[in-house]
Parts: sequence; structure tokens; C-alpha cells
Amino acid sequence: MKENRVGACSCLVVAVLSLGLSIVFTVKELNWWSNFCFAIMGSALLSFVICLINYIILRKKLVEELYNGLYKFNNDTNAQLYATSNNKTAENLATVIGIASASLLDLTYYAHNIKIGLFKIEKKKIALLKKIIKELEDNMQNNIYSIGQYLQLRKDCAEKNINELYAIVETLLKEKLVYEMAYDLTKMVKSVVKNSKDAFGKSEEEIKNLMCDFIDAKILLDKNNNK
Repeated sequence: MKENRVGACSCLVVAVLSLGLSIVFTVKELNWWSNFCFAIMGSALLSFVICLINYIILRKKLVEELYNGLYKFNNDTNAQLYATSNNKTAENLATVIGIASASLLDLTYYAHNIKIGLFKIEKKKIALLKKIIKELEDNMQNNIYSIGQYLQLRKDCAEKNINELYAIVETLLKEKLVYEMAYDLTKMVKSVVKNSKDAFGKSEEEIKNLMCDFIDAKILLDKNNNK
């Protein structure tokens, strides 16, 4: 994305300079040089448009990957937490932390890559990305990494306080601020991504309850069919 931004700016500068030179050469009746500069200007403008289109497409793609990656991180970590909930040990929690840390590193990379690739005039997007990065690094990543260090350096204490450590991770996953900011960012780049409220007109909790009711109905139907 940064490469396309730099390319677009460079091509625009070349186009402007070429236009200025072509006007000068036209006034001086240096037709060959005038035509040459006009040709360069046309090529530069075409390259500018191509770079700008690529920039817009890639910006949207990266923002969507960031948003979807956040939910994948949440789902994968929650699934691992649930899988080990009946056997809470430091080793099992270390597996959870490892999965979470790897996902958060990728998400932080995506967020930084988007931020450094934006045009300076996109101030609202840059400001929102700074908040997202701060939340990812100072809250989520810092907490997850700290638990990992605690498990490694204070094994005895970790085993004694394993329930509390699990609770910290569960609380962290329930925090919705970074998801809401990432969703706002997708709207800024005209993404088709929708949250549950936009897609179904219901809150996330209502959707979850409806899904559970649907499964209850399927289970009841299967039981009746097997009688």
C-alpha cells in the first residue's frame, strides 16, 4: 500500500512538472520538446491513476483482513479456552497464550502496515488506526504477553492462580472496543463488511441466543424422529 501511495505522488509530481515544461516550450515554439513533455505528462497521469486504483483496492483489502483477523483471533482463542476449561493447567493455558500471541502479532503488523501506507490527508483514518494499535499493543498484546511470562517465570504461582489467569484472558476477549474501532475503519474505506446489527437488525447477544434456540429446536426434532 505504501508503494502505491509513493508511486501515485511521484507520478503526480512528474505530470505537473511535465505540464509546466510543455507550456514553456510551447511559448518558445520548441514543438518537439513540447510534444515530448506532453507525452511524458500523459504517461505520468495514466500511471498515477493505476497507482491510485491499486492503493484503494489494497487499502480496503488490508482493512478487511484486520477486521476479520480480529474476529478469527477471538474465535480461535475462545475455542481453545473452552477446550481446556475442564482441565485448567499452566500447560494448557500456555497453548492458549501461544495461539493468541501469534494472532495479535499479525494483527498489529496489519494495523501498522495500513497506517504507514495512508496519505497524510487521511487524518481520520490515521487517528483511528493509532487508537487501534494502542489497544492492540498496550492492552491486548501486553496482557497476553505478560501472562505468558508469568507462566514461564513463576510456574508454581501460575498453577495456584490458574483460575484467575483464565479469567483475565476471558475478560480480555469480552472487550469490544478494538472490534468497534476496526468496524468503523471498514466503513471509512467503503467495505461491504457488516456487523450483526447491520446484517440482521439485532445485537450480537440476540443473534447468539437465536442460534442457540435454533440448535435446541434441531436437537428436539432429531429426538422426536428417532423415537
